[in-house]
This record gives sequence, structure tokens and C-alpha cells, in this order.
Amino acid sequence: HPHLKPEGLYFTLIADSLGSFDSGSPILYKKMKVGQVIGYRLEEKTGKFRMNCFIEQQYRSLVSDNSRFFNVSGVTVFGSLQGVSIKTESLESLITGGIGFISIPGGRSVSDNQEFKVYDSLSDAESVDKTEIVVRFKNTEQLNVGARVNHRGIQIGTIHAIQFDNDLTTIIARLRVDNRFETFFREGTRIWVTTPEVNLKGIKNLETVLFGSSLEVYPGKGELTHEFIGLEKKPQII
Repeated sequence: HPHLKPEGLYFTLIADSLGSFDSGSPILYKKMKVGQVIGYRLEEKTGKFRMNCFIEQQYRSLVSDNSRFFNVSGVTVFGSLQGVSIKTESLESLITGGIGFISIPGGRSVSDNQEFKVYDSLSDAESVDKTEIVVRFKNTEQLNVGARVNHRGIQIGTIHAIQFDNDLTTIIARLRVDNRFETFFREGTRIWVTTPEVNLKGIKNLETVLFGSSLEVYPGKGELTHEFIGLEKKPQII
């Protein structure tokens, strides 16, 4: 009966696989439940799942045409060279499968029947307008996932993954950088680790005390490239 239909925003999410999503799976905003999946079907032509979703009326303004939805089901494990941390979005999403969303500033409000894609993770949702840069280091234990990537002290990206190369000694840092800064990454670009420097005049690189070690980028002038050999410290010529 139409009059029994709760007030709110009704929209469709499109996912490559159903995974642990089901009718009743929560939709979360900053870990708070604001809606749920109310049904789904497989679209035979595309092989994708279309999920009918509902956001409660008091929260509908949180969704805009710049919103990005992502899978928060289960447990996410973050690794660094110092250790591992584990994060789960909510107990309910751990059990039933859940969907989170972020809304990029500047979006417009949406009406019913809007369609959105579901990304595999928050990291994937955030990186839609990012460029991936790969930097190899021979010896550094000072970097963590989430560390800042700076140019002249201003953040232009983050480290989103750290792993060993095939030789098991070289460390690969994968950076996600805002697309507008992609032109900084050219042949000849220098990338090095910055850490706190303490001397009689005080502390240099103060932001690294607050945020941990970071990477500094000094743009080169060659052809655009996405792979680099990192430096352990600031080069003398800069």
C-alpha cells in the first residue's frame, strides 16, 4: 500500500557480485546505520546485481550525486612494517554484510531512483579521482600505510599499500595522488623519506612528529611516468 511506504530516499546500487549483501543489510554513514537494502535481483544481460535501497528521511540529505558507496562487510586488515591493525565497520555489517558511503563536497541532492555503483572498499571509492604511483625503496622501515605524500610540505596524496618486491628486500610503496598533481611525476622526479630532525635550533620537519614519516616529492622535467626509485633522505642538490 503506497501510504504505508516509509518516507525517505529510494535508490539503486549496482554491484558486480552479491557477496554477503542481503535484504536487510545496513547502509552506514560514518559507522551509523541510516538505511538498508530492501531487495535485489540479478540483471541477466549485464551479470550485475541491482539492489533496491532505502535511506531514512532524516538522513536523505547525506546522499548527493557525488556520493560513493562501498562494501564494508567483514574485517579490513591494515599492514605496515611495524605491525598490523584490524578494523571493522560495525558488528551488524560483520554478520550480515553492509554498505558504507562517502559524499564528496559540492554534490547536488538526488531524487528517487538514482543509480550508484558499489566499490569493493573505501580505498577504492576514495581513489576514483586518484593516480597510482609506485616507488621502490632499498631500505626503509619508517613508512606506514596512510602516510602523507607532500610537495613543499603540502599534502598531495597518501601511501595506500606497502609490500615486498619479488626479491623480498626491496620495499614497494603504492601512492594514491590527486589527479591534478599527476604532472609532478616525471622522469627526474625525486621522492624521499622525511623524518623528524632534532638539533639545537629545534625540530625540523615538525609535521612528521605529528603525522609520522612522510614522502616528499620534487618534480622533474622529463616524460610522465608512474614508477620511481625512492631515496632514503633528501638529496643534496635540492
